[in-house]
Amino acid sequence: MNAKWIRTAASAWVLVLAIGIPAATGAGNPASPKEQAKAAMDKAVAFLKAQQKPDGSIGAKPHVGITSLAIAALVEAGAKESAKEVIEKAVAFILASQQKEGPDKGAIFDPKMGYANYNTSVAIMALVAVDKEKYKDAIAAARDYEIGIQRTDGAYNGAIGYGSNKENPDLSNLAFAVLALHDAGVGADADVMKRAAEFISRVQNRAESNDMARFKMKTKDGTDIVPGADGGMGYSVGDSKSGLTANPDGTKSPIAYAGMTYQGLLAFLYAGVNKDDPRVQGAMNWIKANWTLDENAGLRGEKPEAALQGLFYYYRAFAKALDAYGEVAITDKDGKKHLWARELVSKLSSLQKEDGSWANAADRWQEGDATLVTSYALHALGIANRWLDKE
Repeated sequence: MNAKWIRTAASAWVLVLAIGIPAATGAGNPASPKEQAKAAMDKAVAFLKAQQKPDGSIGAKPHVGITSLAIAALVEAGAKESAKEVIEKAVAFILASQQKEGPDKGAIFDPKMGYANYNTSVAIMALVAVDKEKYKDAIAAARDYEIGIQRTDGAYNGAIGYGSNKENPDLSNLAFAVLALHDAGVGADADVMKRAAEFISRVQNRAESNDMARFKMKTKDGTDIVPGADGGMGYSVGDSKSGLTANPDGTKSPIAYAGMTYQGLLAFLYAGVNKDDPRVQGAMNWIKANWTLDENAGLRGEKPEAALQGLFYYYRAFAKALDAYGEVAITDKDGKKHLWARELVSKLSSLQKEDGSWANAADRWQEGDATLVTSYALHALGIANRWLDKE
């Protein structure tokens, strides 16, 4: 198996990125993508089932969000029946965390751990995936909570942050909320979705539809922040986890990266922005210009190790966004056609550990947690497996 080694003295870790040579089956014959996907999913399902604790949570510690992501992944991978007992216990754990009163009424999370929006959003997705009708009351209460914490002010109009205090609004939190609201049956014509699309537009590097300039945002040293022109997306209005890039006119613009661009594309589509809309096509142009599954494109900067941060979050967003976009192949900027589901199955299969799990040595955003990362990867595989049948 070919490998690319990335080393940094500062972080003192070594990570292997496999190119993804298909495993052999039978008399030296390469496994088909479907066989690869099934083998990887079977191992991942077994791993996640084994992570359940007596209280019903899945993972090293009780966590609504990680448990919910695991459930959604199990269902997406076709394990709803084979993991029935695990899922039922996990759902009971999730429902026990729903807040009955106070400012967080309807939210599904542990107040001691925080992150009410993130946990509630993925809990909605999990409950809908398992049985939307059976859990309709819990879903409705959580949905109403999500709608109630959307901001309706200034540059952050349409954003959703970490919880009821509405602080730290960003595209990741908003996208999870939009996905949850979509799954809960909120239509694209709802005000919450229209406002969400406005915020996403303000995060996108596309001056024609990004009006952030009127809010006169500046860096700490007083430099004007303006949208870039590549169609990609950063983390929030005038902000990116990859930093800002200097423009010839002395202004600066957020650097787009894959995790947020795919997540933003997905949120656009779920919020009712048409596939042919220039904003959606702008995001697709960035994707075509930065096509890779070897890293979270755009995060590298001057730190090679940063390229792998958030890698599995990216893989899940990649699968969900392209599933929503609805095309079996994507042609990159050089005219090369990519069967994205096949490429994703190959990459994830090559990175899977013997015990069926995945983990990211670039441990940012909790990606050192094998349960979380395996949930991301399994969900992505389940989506890709469906698309293999369409090739």
